[in-house]
Formats: sequence, structure tokens, C-alpha cells
Amino acid sequence: MRQPTSSLPKRVEAKVAHVARRLKKPRRVVLEEAIDEYAARHDPEAVTAAMNRVADAIDTRLDAGLASAGRAILERSEW
Repeated sequence: MRQPTSSLPKRVEAKVAHVARRLKKPRRVVLEEAIDEYAARHDPEAVTAAMNRVADAIDTRLDAGLASAGRAILERSEW
């Protein structure tokens, strides 16, 4: 199967070439990885899954002293 061809603006092509040289990767690989990363960053389910992994990895319980201070402030506040 033939690969689709596309034309990139010169400034984008220069950036791709620079990154490819710096990472010692073929330009095709740099472009594939960039598109994969872009797609993942703009996929709401993937973003939610990543945030859930972070939340699962850290202790999200509120510190008892902080909870007490927050409660005291709320009790003094006018609602």
C-alpha cells in the first residue's frame, strides 16, 4: 500500500528535520510520534484516564489540620 504524501510548509519541515537530527530518528518517526501525541492530548477519554491514573497514584485525602481550618473559616463566613 502506498503511503499518502503531503506537503509541509518549509518552517514546519525545518522544525521536523531539526528534531529528527537531535533525536537521531527518521523524520517519519518524528512525525508519527508527534501526531500520536497530539491526538492523545485532544482525546477527552485519554485525558480523563491520565488524570485518573495520577489521582490513583497520589494520596488525595485532605490533611486533618487543613480540613479543620477550612471548616472554621466556613463557619465564620456569611452565606
